[in-house]
Amino acid sequence: MSVFSVFQQVAQRQPDAPALVTLDGAVSYGTVLGLADRIAGGLLAAGVRTGDRAAVHLTNRYELVAVYYACLRVGAVIVPVSHKMSAGEVEQLITDSAPRFYFGEAAVHGPCSDVTEKSAAVERAWILDATATATATTATTRPWNDILADAPAAIREVDVDDLAAIFYTSGTTGRPKSLVLSHRTLDAGLGLTQAQGVGRADATYYMINLVNPWGVLVLLTSLRRGSPVALAETNEPDVVLRMLRAHRFGWIGGAPTTYRALLAEARAAAEPAPDLTDTRCVTGGDACPIELSREFAETFKSSLTGVYGMTETAAPVIEQPRIDAVDEPSIGWPLPGVEIRVDGEPDEAGELMIRTPSRPVGSWNGTGVDPFDRSQWLASGDIVRRRPDGCLLFVGRKKDLIMVEGYPIAPLEIERELSAHPDVAAAIAFGVPDDATGERVVALVEPEPGRDIDPAKLLEHLTGRIGAYKHPSEIIPVDRLPVLPTGKLGRQRLTADYLAAREDASRAAAEESAS
Repeated sequence: MSVFSVFQQVAQRQPDAPALVTLDGAVSYGTVLGLADRIAGGLLAAGVRTGDRAAVHLTNRYELVAVYYACLRVGAVIVPVSHKMSAGEVEQLITDSAPRFYFGEAAVHGPCSDVTEKSAAVERAWILDATATATATTATTRPWNDILADAPAAIREVDVDDLAAIFYTSGTTGRPKSLVLSHRTLDAGLGLTQAQGVGRADATYYMINLVNPWGVLVLLTSLRRGSPVALAETNEPDVVLRMLRAHRFGWIGGAPTTYRALLAEARAAAEPAPDLTDTRCVTGGDACPIELSREFAETFKSSLTGVYGMTETAAPVIEQPRIDAVDEPSIGWPLPGVEIRVDGEPDEAGELMIRTPSRPVGSWNGTGVDPFDRSQWLASGDIVRRRPDGCLLFVGRKKDLIMVEGYPIAPLEIERELSAHPDVAAAIAFGVPDDATGERVVALVEPEPGRDIDPAKLLEHLTGRIGAYKHPSEIIPVDRLPVLPTGKLGRQRLTADYLAAREDASRAAAEESAS
């Protein structure tokens, strides 16, 4: 049975039950199903074919959920587009995925309206909240009501190997990396997500935007089990705390930085933090410090559960039931159906290798899928060590990706845009630890001969080219970029040198103050 068919059965069984909860109220299963059916009817009227891509550029709102289900119903391929992307990044994604249809809202579509208008692929762009003055109606761009049609009489049959979604994430080459899920691998991902306890009781709250693979899987898993999902317009810590006070949750999830910000907000609040004793609090997207889990448990009465996965696995595949139950960084044990291997000598650290039924079927090449051999082991890029009880201890990240608030950022992407400025001869970006965001970006910049580096001008140059969360927190001019003896730029070495220099400066300042 297809993902949509399962949701339809649940919605027909409990049409008045809440499917989505907000700070202001709730949206019923019947309402979500009704809107999904009307959007599906509109897509069929527009001539949608199985395999047509549909870019979904919406914030956390109930129309986003309805669009997802409408696409799954008629065989369209969901292409989530983050509202955090700049216009240049949206253009790159639209060019690569070549969607025939685009769903947006005025606030996020406005800055990139030229992208959909000029795209040779986009035939229709339906815009929410559009007004005559805010969004001009053209042959391509249409008001939201134009997509709403009568519900189709029957569900279009979808083959399990038809494509279901294409997700984009930062790649180590600096260009977005695409990963394609079929309906079969999407369903496998829902099974792994259910194994994490999603939808087991009460409501579910994914405290990040519902456009990445984990967020989409959490959403679809909870709704197929009949449990409502929280929707918040923003994921600012004050809003998250208000949501936790307003509703009873059986499962919440977010990045470690999400929980750190929530903890700080709760400690600063006048009233006590909500008691989450009966809530499964799950964190993923980056390594979670043991101390953070212990501090969270002291304040909210619930330990953090850690999950490990990446876009290449679509779903989390490894779980640590209690992060604070171990004395060293640990990612835990594989979930049911997942195979793991550690490449290296027995009892020694090595690269983590994974096989999972949720692995994407391939990458999108602009016109079709370059298939993966899903029988092969997937190299994670992370170094682990296995304890005798099978628990995997996290040693370090092999990849160069910088994790900011759980979002992966490719240094090469930042370096490419910095180097495009006429004052810059070369640049290197690397990550350094940050209490608020997990990591932050630092960039060393070498000037062109006879030029001076102005960090403020470079940040202005980056605006619109890459998302603001990818901007370096520091841009440091250097006469020449440092290289390793091999001639390569060593980002891990730069991180270590930066931290050592900061510690030396702090020590010197303390000594001067003492004297």
